Formats: sequence, structure tokens, C-alpha cells
Amino acid sequence: MILSQTNKQAAECAPAYYPGCKYEDGMALKNVFLFLAILFRYPSGAVYDEITGKIKAFEGFFLKYAGKVPEVLPKEALQAEYITLFVNNLGFVPAYPYASAHIETDGLLMGDAWRRLREMMIISGMTMDRSSKELEDHISVLLEYCACLTNLLMAGIDARQSLQTDYLKTLIEVLERYIRPMTAKFTDGINDSASHDFYKLAGKALKGFVEDSDDFLDRTFAFENA
Repeated sequence: MILSQTNKQAAECAPAYYPGCKYEDGMALKNVFLFLAILFRYPSGAVYDEITGKIKAFEGFFLKYAGKVPEVLPKEALQAEYITLFVNNLGFVPAYPYASAHIETDGLLMGDAWRRLREMMIISGMTMDRSSKELEDHISVLLEYCACLTNLLMAGIDARQSLQTDYLKTLIEVLERYIRPMTAKFTDGINDSASHDFYKLAGKALKGFVEDSDDFLDRTFAFENA
């Protein structure tokens, strides 16, 4: 996990508190967010093991959104592909993984959008793990943040419905202001420069999932009943 939750109760899921919330759908949504976050994290030994250990469980997800399940490359090859796509490829980055690069008018990192995101994370009880070198608006961190917010909504850790509503508003803002606007350009960059299918299919699945995210939220949190 890149994010640390300052409210330790959030890790202990109790019956859903948010009005009309469907617990099983919420848990599934959280798991998809988390797995997508893992896919777009640098595949170090532990991350690589998570990918290989969990990818079969998401076979249906990949078949729906990518048409096939990606074949996981050997660790060193996947690491090289990650660096080529998301870090540095002969002096440029084909697929910038930072939302600010896509949503700020000048592509400025650590600008207003980034500061707003950090503020939201702090308010909802999240901090970046001290060992992480990523910025808060990296696609992997954004997806993990969505998973954490979904978990907070499922856990019902606070009796105040106003706080639960704030978590939901934050989740929607992260999706609509940060993830959705960057997805098309980000995945296009992957498709243009990837040497293998793994990240192409991961990007295609991400794009399809984000396009359907409104339906997932509506079904999970039953807006018409909230």
C-alpha cells in the first residue's frame, strides 16, 4: 500500500453504513480499484508477486473490458516495459502517469490540482507512506485512494452521515476531476509505445472501467435511495 490511513478503524469493515449501500458490490468495487492500482505500480518483487497471484481472479474483468487476459511478462521484462512507458524513454515519457500532466493547462506537476488532492487526502485521513517516492496524483495512488474511500464508505466508521457523504463526494471528485480526464491520453500513450500487450490490455481495462464508473457507483451506493 502506498497510502497510510491515519484512522485505523477503517481497516476493519463492518456492515455498510451509507444509506442504500450494497456491501458485496462495494467490496467488489474496492477490489477492482486496488488491483488496477497494483497494475500501474512499478513491478518490484512484491508488486510483481501480487500481479501474478491475483490476475486470474480478475479474468472476467479483463475479458469484459480488454477482450483477453494479459500475459504477465517475466519480472525484469515487465520492469523494463514500465520504465519505458511511464518513467523515461529516450528523453520523453510516452504515458505520463500523473494526472496534473493531463489536467493542468501547462501540464505543471505539483500545481493547484495536486495541492487540492493532497488536501482531500489529509481530510479523509490518508497520508503517503514515507517509503513512497510517488506524487499523490500518480494513477496508481489515485486508484488506491479510490479503494480507500470505498472502504471507508463500506466500513461505516463514523456515525455522522455528513462525513460519509463527504467521502462519497470526494470519491466522485477524484474520479471526475483526476482519473477520467487523464485516461484517454494516458492509455493512448501506452498503445503508441508499448512493446508488449500487458500494459496495453491493462490500459484498455482501465479505460473501460472508468467509462462505466458512474454505473458502478450508482449501483453500489443506490443514489436514488440515498
